[in-house]
Amino acid sequence: RVRELTHGWGADVCVEVVGSPAVIPEGIRMLKNGGRYLIMGSINPKQTAPLEAGRIVFGRLTLVALATYEPWVIPQALDFMRRNQTRYPFAQLISHTFPLSEINEAFREADTGAVIRASLVP
Repeated sequence: RVRELTHGWGADVCVEVVGSPAVIPEGIRMLKNGGRYLIMGSINPKQTAPLEAGRIVFGRLTLVALATYEPWVIPQALDFMRRNQTRYPFAQLISHTFPLSEINEAFREADTGAVIRASLVP
């Protein structure tokens, strides 16, 4: 659909924010030659994504990963989610929910790669 909307060119920039490496190949395919792909989601270190090296090299694509953010971003993000909770399907971004009392189990599961994005409930 992106190629259709850009008359065959592709996107200048694609941004991954969901934390799932499964979406990375699709995002790269959406880019135009010379495009940039920003990986911002908190991807589990043990997860992998297949990459088309030829597409990246011959398409002169730039891949940038961002693993840190300023602390003030969290309250703003939570406020955005509160204000837009009926507008966007935020619940679909959560793969697992744990009670706060099982926080250690949540981290163990994340370390194995079984959990992509967890929610802790008090």
